Amino acid sequence: MGLALGLVYVPCAGPVLAAITLAGATGNIGIETVALTLSFAFGTAIPLLIFALAGRSIAERVKTFRTHQRGVRTASGILLIALSIGLVFNVPAQLQRAIPNYTEGIEQTISQDTQNNIISSSTGGSISSCRPDEEKLQDCGSAPELAGGTGNFNTENQPSLAHMRGKVTLVDFWAYSCINCQRTAPHLNELYAKYHDYGLEIVGVHTPEYAFEHEGKNVQAGIENLGIKYPVVQDNDYAIWRAYSNRYWPAHYLIDSEGKLRAVHYGEGGHKVTEAQVRELLKAANPQVQLPDPIHKDDAQEETQNAHDARTPETYLGSKRAMYFAGQESYANGTRTFKPADRLAVDQYDLNGTWSITPERIEPQGNDGTLRINYRAHGAQVVAGGSGTIEVRRNGTTEKIHVDGAPNAHHIVRGDEQSSGVIELKVSSGVQLYSLTFS
Repeated sequence: MGLALGLVYVPCAGPVLAAITLAGATGNIGIETVALTLSFAFGTAIPLLIFALAGRSIAERVKTFRTHQRGVRTASGILLIALSIGLVFNVPAQLQRAIPNYTEGIEQTISQDTQNNIISSSTGGSISSCRPDEEKLQDCGSAPELAGGTGNFNTENQPSLAHMRGKVTLVDFWAYSCINCQRTAPHLNELYAKYHDYGLEIVGVHTPEYAFEHEGKNVQAGIENLGIKYPVVQDNDYAIWRAYSNRYWPAHYLIDSEGKLRAVHYGEGGHKVTEAQVRELLKAANPQVQLPDPIHKDDAQEETQNAHDARTPETYLGSKRAMYFAGQESYANGTRTFKPADRLAVDQYDLNGTWSITPERIEPQGNDGTLRINYRAHGAQVVAGGSGTIEVRRNGTTEKIHVDGAPNAHHIVRGDEQSSGVIELKVSSGVQLYSLTFS
């Protein structure tokens, strides 16, 4: 790949650089990662070196070039000016949109496979044999220890599975601005209050999705806002995340009294099944225990979320992970002026006004910044921080949201029924937007 990209020259080699970046961020840098980095670097450098040496040789030896040296340089200058004008009017981006991206599917496959191989190499592989969302308890081997945390909340000492041996433990991976995690927290609070005295421990592992989620004071505020009483480990270095080969927020790992991993659940929901599994493990640990009535008494009780409804995927607004932008302008880092898209397809968004674009967030430069998204969901939230207001315009109505402080999720659509349409957010100066989430 390095050789191929060196020939064109395209420095943004998505699959390889994504894998290398991920390995560096998680600290999982081994022989394979070093070999991948070096081979890509050498592969890219070889054709560039050949071009440089060949160009110098041609310039020195070709008589025609020496004779017409001034004309060649003039033509090169004109070409550079034309290229600059093209960049100003965003011609390369328009050409890119006009040409089908035939390699996108291949790139995503290579990238995901490479990243998965790098992360999974740090674990023993027993967790991968545990089928998620199974109602029947499984035996997936010994659960990884909760080692490598960078801070603790609701406890003086970092929780340890070794110290909790003899108890049933539920490990919950979450992030405080994740709306799915926020909706899961009340169920975990209820489970903890109901069964803690009977031998259940819950440990929250806060692994940050955004840079602001690394801040301990922000995590503490999130814990207090959600009323979490069980211990929480701060996992800023992704040490516990990697030990469990985790991929999702939220994710639950249920561990029996002997330290064996017995069940895995990804995402929201499944509360009735989780409670039934907890009760089964508590009885296995102590056959004489007299458990209280279950929280979920009616087997016909439905989950609050219908997972089969089509909904808009989580939409990241920073340039690093932006995927659904419908505008014609470049979405690169910097201060840029946008116009509404001529057509806003389902699940796409656009911008209007002048915005500052960074890898993780966007911020209007003035009070005329608006964002539109064509959504479909029961509910919608915007993760926003800073200080100012967001006017939410939908179905002819306007609602004003006041933003003040660390980034957090703010509801912009509430409802029990599935809805769809265009939401417009008018964002004041001083407010930063990170993502839009849908349920």
